[in-house]
Amino acid sequence: MRQSIWTVQEPLTGHFNVQPVIVLLGLAALVLLLLYKMIDTLQLRMKPRTVFTYIPLSEATKKAEGTVVLVDCSAIGNHPTLTHHKSNCNPKKRAGKATTQDTSTGIVLDSIKAGFFFGGDAYRHCQCPAVSTNHFDIDSFLSVWAYCNRPLALANESVLRHMARIADFREGFLTPELVHEFGHLDGITNIRDCYTALKLCCVINTLEKQLFSAPYASKDCDAKMAYFLDVFSSALTNPESHWQDWQDEYKQVTSGFDQLLLSPDCSVQLIKKLGFAVIQCPEPLHYYSLFSHTLGADVVLTMYDKNRYELECKYTQYIQLQSRPVWPRLDMAPLVQVLNVLELGARGPLKADNVGVGPVKGMAKSVRSLSSGGPLSTAAVEAARDADAAAAAAAAREEQGAAGMASSAAITAGTDVFASKAVAGSADSSGGMMGSGDGRAAGAGNNSNKEGEDVSEVAWVADRMTDTGPILRLEPKHAVRSGRSMLTKAQRYGHPCDRPFLSSSIPPPVMLAVVQSFLEFGLKGTHPKQGGWSWEELHAINDTLPMHTWVQTVLDQAASGAFSLPPTVTTAVSGTGSSNFLSPPLSPRMPSGPESHAIPLEPPMPIPQGLVPHMQGGPSSIVSSEDVAALVCGGALPARHAPIGGASRPWRLTYCTRQHGISLATLYRRAANVSPTLLFIKDTGGGVFGAYCSEPWRVGPRFYGSGETCVFQLYPRRVLYPWQRLAAQDGRHIQGNNSYFQFGTHSGLGVGGAGHFAIWVDNDLFEGSSADCATFGSPPLSSSPDFHVHSLELWAL
Repeated sequence: MRQSIWTVQEPLTGHFNVQPVIVLLGLAALVLLLLYKMIDTLQLRMKPRTVFTYIPLSEATKKAEGTVVLVDCSAIGNHPTLTHHKSNCNPKKRAGKATTQDTSTGIVLDSIKAGFFFGGDAYRHCQCPAVSTNHFDIDSFLSVWAYCNRPLALANESVLRHMARIADFREGFLTPELVHEFGHLDGITNIRDCYTALKLCCVINTLEKQLFSAPYASKDCDAKMAYFLDVFSSALTNPESHWQDWQDEYKQVTSGFDQLLLSPDCSVQLIKKLGFAVIQCPEPLHYYSLFSHTLGADVVLTMYDKNRYELECKYTQYIQLQSRPVWPRLDMAPLVQVLNVLELGARGPLKADNVGVGPVKGMAKSVRSLSSGGPLSTAAVEAARDADAAAAAAAAREEQGAAGMASSAAITAGTDVFASKAVAGSADSSGGMMGSGDGRAAGAGNNSNKEGEDVSEVAWVADRMTDTGPILRLEPKHAVRSGRSMLTKAQRYGHPCDRPFLSSSIPPPVMLAVVQSFLEFGLKGTHPKQGGWSWEELHAINDTLPMHTWVQTVLDQAASGAFSLPPTVTTAVSGTGSSNFLSPPLSPRMPSGPESHAIPLEPPMPIPQGLVPHMQGGPSSIVSSEDVAALVCGGALPARHAPIGGASRPWRLTYCTRQHGISLATLYRRAANVSPTLLFIKDTGGGVFGAYCSEPWRVGPRFYGSGETCVFQLYPRRVLYPWQRLAAQDGRHIQGNNSYFQFGTHSGLGVGGAGHFAIWVDNDLFEGSSADCATFGSPPLSSSPDFHVHSLELWAL
């Protein structure tokens, strides 16, 4: 009996074994403890830091790793970076979009939006309590300011991104077409943000010049940073409050941009296959005006009247550009050598005996036989490369030590010889490249060419390849010999309109042909690269290029007279094409519809002196003096505005999008209690039209004005449409009120009514419409019924 009882109880005792239970309870306690610690840590880390400070770089380098982040500069030590420079410790790409922006400001803005769970390195970088940089410019400042002022920065990120682009690359989206094509790069959806960004750049530029050392000077960077960190928030919130700081430079930029866009004396060409832009205009302009026409290019040749030139490699090649592929940067030393020889011989054909020198002398015969195909023919260059490469190398070894061959030997030895200022083409000693022949001191009259005497007082120079934006230009030879540029640092990093130029003896067509040939030869076989090129890659490309082949080919063709130009070809740039490659050609829409009452507007020719009124506030950028004379004499203005004694009363500029910003509220504010006024509008299709408005512009619930109001078109033809007292309906004229003259709301402003506006512009002063209007019996006045505003002006009479 006991045996059976014991047999039954044995499995019960095993089932209630407490040892596994104790182990499980211990593991559960350990897990709970770990979870508690993890939650406690998460609670601390998920409370993002809210206070960030700027510290000078001298202090930042002493800080421990992870306590300071560096912006807009190369990596220093193991400190994390948020920068577009090639050497960096940026967040990894898998952490988000932090490394896909063109500017350092864009990288910072993307990084501060990174969250804890998926932000990765970007989130960790942005938890550093301090931020620093090694210089002051607008991109570095905005990077620091955005890091320290995150809520306000994110509320205005599109403006900040575009400010950094304007300042670093000198590229502004200053037309609706540019906004449409490139606006997504900075999150820009309307042109008003572009002009706001431009104004704020001008504010910083102006205050920096007034209060501190010249831009890009390094002695007071910390003082600049401290000052602008204190005042920038107010300027960003209300740019109009700083109008006195931005208005001068803003007007200079916009007027220069419009000059390139509209003037028949200017031309812009983009050669996409080389990433090369060519700009021709009478006088040097502001960088923002010039480079805003060169989006997509990496090298820009500017050609001014009197044979003044500059060739510049853009900053896009210096950093890691992410928005588009970038062409590799070429060392300009070989181009300098060729230009110096051409400069000496530009007044007459070069002699073959004088250019077939140096390490590539053996190529002269074979290249000369090919030069008949035209200047800088690709066939000549390629044939020279294939047929004479061995001879060139042998000649290089034989001639390298010869007297008077310094520049050729320099090219054979590699482009690093030109590390500081690439001055090629030794012509100072007897036995130099020219030997004998005519020379001219460009811009300084003619010099006799005696043996052993300088034949030119100028020389072409170029900055080293690793400069932020190498410039090739003509400088006085005495400055070249002394190793000092004629430009100060402020001039060199400033704008072309602020630095002196010397006239060259090289005609524009030859200059363009040589530069384009240099790029075609140097870039042959390469392709633009997304994210840019490392310095190791750029040095490898330039070290392996047989540029001596190109140099000798060009010089031999010059010696054969291939560059000789007819006397009539002096200033025109061959093949530059349309004056504006960014905007579509003008395609004005001719008015249509019943126009039996339309009044042609024709100015008297010649225009009598005094008939055109004095334009207070500057000349109009929309209408010409002929347009104004047509309005004065054609009946658009009431009799009380007729000229007195043959002289018209002055007109005063009340509002202009180019000077006062793109804001309907600003227009209403400046036009308050001002009457009568003339409204001029130019659309992006080329149409020019407007209205005479009898009463001040104001916001109201209904139409107002008087029968003196009229509308007109000035391009493609000049015609006036006065008020029609009878309204048209179904082809019949019926009596009606028809007093729909002016209409102002916060949503836009309009002229005319009775079914459709003759002119309507929205509150952004960006989009508008013009339709058949019974108030004036007018057809659509703009180039298309729905149009985009190019510029708008309001003048008080």
